[in-house]
Amino acid sequence: MGSLGYNIASGPVRVAIDRGGTFTDVIVLYADGRERAFKLLSRDPSNYRDAPIEALRRILEEVDGQSIPKGVPLDLTSIVKDPLKIGNQSRPDMFALNVQRPELLYTKVVEVPERVTLYDSTAYKRGDKDEPINGSTKPVEDNVRTGISGERVRVIEPLDMGEMRAALQQTFGEGFRSIAICLLHSYTFPDHELAIAQAAREIGFTQVSASSELSPAIRMLPRASSAVTDAYLTPEIMAYLEGFQSGVDRKSLESVNWRIMQSDGGLVHPKKLSGLRALLSGPAGGVIGYAKTSYIPEKPVPVIGFDMGGTSTDVSRYAGALEHVFESTTAGISVQAPQLDINTVAAGGGSVLSWRKGILTVGPDSAGSHSGPACYRKGGPATVTDANLILGRILPEYFPSIFGENQDQPLDVEASYQRMAELAEEINRDQGTHLSVQEAAQGFITVANEAMCRPIRALTEARGHNTADHNLAAFGGAGGQHACDIARALKIKRVILHKYSSVLSAYGIALAETVQEERLPFAEVLSSSSLDRVTPILEDLRTNTMASLKQMNPTCKSISSKYFLNLRYDGSDTSVMVEKPTDSWDFEGAFVRMHYQEFGFTPERDILIDDVRVRSTATTADQDKVGLRELDSLEQTRPAMSDQTTSMFFEGLGTIDAPLFHLDRLSFGGTITGPAMVIDKTQSIVVAPKSTATALSSMLVIDVDPLDAKTTPKVDPIRLSVFANQFMGIAEQMGRALQKTSVSTNIKERLDFSCAIFSADGGLVANAPHVPAMLGSMSFAVKWQIQHWNGNIKKGDVFLSNAPYAGGVHLPDLPVITPVFDDHENILFWTASRGHHADVGGIVPGSMPATSTELWEEGAVIDAMKVIEDGVFHEDRVLEAMLYAPARYPGCQGARCIQDNLTDIKAQAAANQKGVNLINSLIEEFTLNVVTLYMDEVQKASENAVRDTLKTICKEKGRNFFEAEDFMDDGSRIKLTITVNPDTGSAKFDFTGTSPQAYGSGAGPSWHGEDGVHCHMTNTRITDPEILERRYPVLLRQFGLRQGSGGRGKFSGGEGIVRELEYLIDMHAGILSERRAFQPYGMAGGEPAARGENLWIRKNGRVINVGGKAACRVQAGDRMRILTPGGGGYGSVGDSNKAMSNGNGLKFVPLANGSVYSRKCIEEGN
Repeated sequence: MGSLGYNIASGPVRVAIDRGGTFTDVIVLYADGRERAFKLLSRDPSNYRDAPIEALRRILEEVDGQSIPKGVPLDLTSIVKDPLKIGNQSRPDMFALNVQRPELLYTKVVEVPERVTLYDSTAYKRGDKDEPINGSTKPVEDNVRTGISGERVRVIEPLDMGEMRAALQQTFGEGFRSIAICLLHSYTFPDHELAIAQAAREIGFTQVSASSELSPAIRMLPRASSAVTDAYLTPEIMAYLEGFQSGVDRKSLESVNWRIMQSDGGLVHPKKLSGLRALLSGPAGGVIGYAKTSYIPEKPVPVIGFDMGGTSTDVSRYAGALEHVFESTTAGISVQAPQLDINTVAAGGGSVLSWRKGILTVGPDSAGSHSGPACYRKGGPATVTDANLILGRILPEYFPSIFGENQDQPLDVEASYQRMAELAEEINRDQGTHLSVQEAAQGFITVANEAMCRPIRALTEARGHNTADHNLAAFGGAGGQHACDIARALKIKRVILHKYSSVLSAYGIALAETVQEERLPFAEVLSSSSLDRVTPILEDLRTNTMASLKQMNPTCKSISSKYFLNLRYDGSDTSVMVEKPTDSWDFEGAFVRMHYQEFGFTPERDILIDDVRVRSTATTADQDKVGLRELDSLEQTRPAMSDQTTSMFFEGLGTIDAPLFHLDRLSFGGTITGPAMVIDKTQSIVVAPKSTATALSSMLVIDVDPLDAKTTPKVDPIRLSVFANQFMGIAEQMGRALQKTSVSTNIKERLDFSCAIFSADGGLVANAPHVPAMLGSMSFAVKWQIQHWNGNIKKGDVFLSNAPYAGGVHLPDLPVITPVFDDHENILFWTASRGHHADVGGIVPGSMPATSTELWEEGAVIDAMKVIEDGVFHEDRVLEAMLYAPARYPGCQGARCIQDNLTDIKAQAAANQKGVNLINSLIEEFTLNVVTLYMDEVQKASENAVRDTLKTICKEKGRNFFEAEDFMDDGSRIKLTITVNPDTGSAKFDFTGTSPQAYGSGAGPSWHGEDGVHCHMTNTRITDPEILERRYPVLLRQFGLRQGSGGRGKFSGGEGIVRELEYLIDMHAGILSERRAFQPYGMAGGEPAARGENLWIRKNGRVINVGGKAACRVQAGDRMRILTPGGGGYGSVGDSNKAMSNGNGLKFVPLANGSVYSRKCIEEGN
């Protein structure tokens, strides 16, 4: 929440409070150096109205020495339509048929009459073709303005103040008091938006959130979503703060140094608080906590933050500077505001444990705090907390007794045992094993640890850092229970646990500093002259931020400011926020180094400035809390003594009596050899076997040694689940290696690629969550090479292929396939990567023609090529196949960017080799027999899961024969029949094609279809309207839902969308689409949806239906209106069954989605 300064006779007291979902954490820092930490339930209405007020009451009772009755005030002496509904059109869950988007935060949309566009797009210059845009009668020069960013904008339609005020007045009359405002291109031309904001305030709206004031950065969709989020949250937060103030004396509160934590890691005065910037205030406090206590600038070892709580785990990184993201997704909502790069993992104390299709799974569903884990006495499921309780990692006698009907009962150990025994019985029945309850619990903890390691690797390795080179700072209520195991799995050697690690977010708030920052758009090429122009802007922002800080902090010791430029390469979507070097203005050099560190290449392109930013910080006290320095000055250590033991279970040791230590009783320099348990009032810390903990004055430092790997060549369901995660993790690391070494935008930035591991016979073992269209056929591509070469495969060979009949998809997707051999020339497994190359030749640039009738018209066709033979890359073979061969066909050219093709093919081969090396590391750790055994077992588990699913469908439907029929727009008939053996789950698929593309989301047996969502086998994101108009010579005339297009039924199909573009210059236009002739069908009595239409509207008024697939030459002023189909309905109209609830109470929605989630969205959005 925030911090307060309070003066008593003995000096000032600093209080930091973090109000979480279950507990409110409180830290008290006294003037004499004493510190205190305690927890309260965030909600306990029978005992107090508000947890932070109750915390202050208890503190003041202590320091004043007199009772303060509850309830007595405390005396403190110191515009286009539907853009947010459609969003970027992608599905939150790539593989879900029942698409569930986050609930909209607004209830009404008001369109105002105005329109602004950019005068010049970066993709072209008008030159002598400058002419009025359709609908504008004014001369060009009368409509042009210069925006804040330096870009010229054209006012196509001025703001109609009268109509706008009338619309606002009507909305106000309907009872609305909070309003969000976002207009196209207001990031650079805010005049219209600010006029609306001023009018809204005059009318009486109490909360007015203008996107240009909150986040003046390009991209309309996240900026609009941010404005709505602010308009929704700020009144709620202010109402809460108003309630907080009602518990204290208002006049004295004004003199208190009262600050609120923000998502960017800085404190702010309550009057300047924005709800948009307070979304991650609690997790941000944790980052500040470990950054200020676990990192030594003189010995800069970077630190990974591991914050494990009841519902989820947050991971972050600190290497001497706070790492921010400026566009993220928080609790499913797109946000454009500075936030610390915090990434939430679906694994916490409340993560639900289950046995699914032969695999132990942890999460993503969470029991939350209600019903909570089984041990919470509310009938909840088995969770990670229950597993830790069974293993002795949580001691009920040291845990608050707040459970049961009267909230006075301890944790229910028996309930945990009962739930875990049920799971162990299910596993043993299915697998023929004899797992004990403790062994099952340990297995789930091992799987949970591996699941939490994967995003940590992504956070570090995706930025070009080695995970093992970090320290691990563990905190949160459950962090100490898992820290050693997590570190060991990541090959990290040192774990740091602060004495307040379980309340570190509150402690971090107490250590945080007041911050003020401002940001402005600035669209120019980085050069010495542009730096001359940007310097005074930075100085002005510095002056503004410093003045604001001085006003808020008149007693601050000093104010420091940092300058930033948001830079990117021309043609790239990836920007990097670059801080000004300490001793120079060499932003270019700093950017090139940072870009190369993360992406591994430096293109010969202009560097563009998108934004300028200044961040100023006020320092009010000595904030040096790095107790880790004491470790270097420690002259000698001595074993700590314990007179207590506790029963604990460890893999390989079984149940043992481990020594039990109290954290506050450990003497400085005392050491603990694991296995052992360390506890205090708010946490439990497990010192794992082969680990040594050293007590310092404010923290426990644990040095972790590696364990010998288990190598028994016998199938173990626990190890199977771990290996499944490890194989998938290897595929993910292959993807990161490919991104780092490739050069093309498609692979490096759009992440349009897929990586996978295959068994010796070409069967899929594991893949990263990449593009399904690529992954589905990659196994066939590997098997085709095996059959084609018929034994003529040697060590050092790598294959290239893209032909559809050889397991390919469309020709620009090039797979590179690598075999791996044992010492006897036997193939052990394969690695493969498939990437979308921008061009492989053919009749049109991009190699995706709309009118092709022959395969060669799309470009190079390669069925089998040894692109590397005996370890030598054969560039001549690639040139022949991709540059020269396609050009021999009439009307065709060879690959138009052959150097990029060559580099990316080499990058794919290198990514494959990365996978080979990682699997070889597993072989060294577990032996070849064990690794190959689990490759086979992962495949068997997947096969059994599919068989079980088919048998279940037969049982539910009461039949084993299924058929469907459909048609492509050209009249092609598609018929699919499936015959299932209900006893074995074997199935015969008789089909002549694949399912057709449909644009509106179809309804299902228990849900309505989602509107305006992509439901193709890919999950493509739509281009933001402002980016579209900046980069291309087009004007977005219409963008909204196509009302009435979804098929009716018991469950209605989703609506399609309408998107209309006006072309500003003569150009070529093409479209590839389906469902323009045949309607998307309904099912089970549901009605079909409206078919799609592609309309070419000539500037003379003539309308031409161009059909589903077309290429045409359009003129400036022409428009293309695309109406996508709706989704078919399900069930007969009039049936009364209700749709499925949007959640079962357990569905996990991550709070903090930083850079790791952003990467995931890009990977899935192709």
